[in-house]
Amino acid sequence: MKIFDLARQKDFLITLEINPVRGVEIEQMTREFSLVKGKVDAVNITDMPGANLKMSPWAAGLWALRCGVNPIVQYTCRDRNELAIKGDVYGLASFGIENMLILGGDPAHIGDHPGATAVFDMDTVSLIRWISENTEICVGAAANPGADDMDVEFAKMKAKADAGARFFQTQAVYEPDRFERFAERAKDLGLPILAGIIPLRSERMALYMNEHIPGIYVPEEMIQRIASAEDKIACGQEIAFEIIKAIKPLCDGIHLMPIRQIETALPIIDRVLGSL
Repeated sequence: MKIFDLARQKDFLITLEINPVRGVEIEQMTREFSLVKGKVDAVNITDMPGANLKMSPWAAGLWALRCGVNPIVQYTCRDRNELAIKGDVYGLASFGIENMLILGGDPAHIGDHPGATAVFDMDTVSLIRWISENTEICVGAAANPGADDMDVEFAKMKAKADAGARFFQTQAVYEPDRFERFAERAKDLGLPILAGIIPLRSERMALYMNEHIPGIYVPEEMIQRIASAEDKIACGQEIAFEIIKAIKPLCDGIHLMPIRQIETALPIIDRVLGSL
């Protein structure tokens, strides 16, 4: 079902990110689909995150459909020329894929194929517009509540909304106060906002994100809290749930990104479902 329609029917949505497998053995991926089937409203199928080789998102999205999961197929502008992208979109629509998330994509040189050519025949706005004008797919876009220049960030969001974006999924949130200011401005767009949640697993993970991922800032007190925790996974899950409780009145749902360890997200999903 389309995310825009789901957000009009439900008070709070839960989406979850799952990475396609590298290769053709699908057991791990389909097991992950089965773990969250019936618990989440949709599953994001990533498009070679970090510019690392994985199964194509359209193929993994079709496996999600076969497993009874509602997929949001992510597509980057990085890897395919205009003809290939448009042909893939038509194919996805023909199979009944109802949701896509359009991204620029991580730089090709940082991944496991550093010599791969970055194409960018289309940018995110032009691709969102083309999909919206030529298919019935519900198109989503990314947003960054932690952007340094919020005026620039909201100009980008408005351009995506004007092009046909029907929902936004955000970068990870660790500062509820900052997210509140973002959400207040985002209301003007009148579109569902799903707040990104990355459960922390260690202080090293938090420090890495602070140093390397633009728009994410894990406060020092959170880092110290997880550093001193005996069970760091449980501590990260508790922090994630506290953030969700704080921002729940401000958004239309959450987008969980467990980064290849889906089991860390399952207790959070259960707690959120139990509190709705």
